[in-house]
Amino acid sequence: MLANQVLIPLASVPDWLFWSVIIFIGGIAFCFLCSFHCSYSSSHSSRRREFPPMIPNSRAHPPQPALDDALNHGFTLIGHFTDGDKGISRGVMSFALSPDGLVLVR
Repeated sequence: MLANQVLIPLASVPDWLFWSVIIFIGGIAFCFLCSFHCSYSSSHSSRRREFPPMIPNSRAHPPQPALDDALNHGFTLIGHFTDGDKGISRGVMSFALSPDGLVLVR
């Protein structure tokens, strides 16, 4: 019964008016979605992505078999670096470069 109460008055509306209202509502929805997308994109692109600084580290390091094997195969040791954190979360990385300069071992 409710569907008939809605659909019967809608049948008496001229086609041009019906489609004008549909296009208007669709245009408003499109503008809302575009503005939401633009504001969301701009808020995420404005954040700076910073990589942590790599600080040279001169402390003694435990033996690293992969690094030793790379050095034995002609790789050049670039150095040992830390990410700057203190304590347990401190990350130490060693870098070596291949003789042709195309491969970097970490």
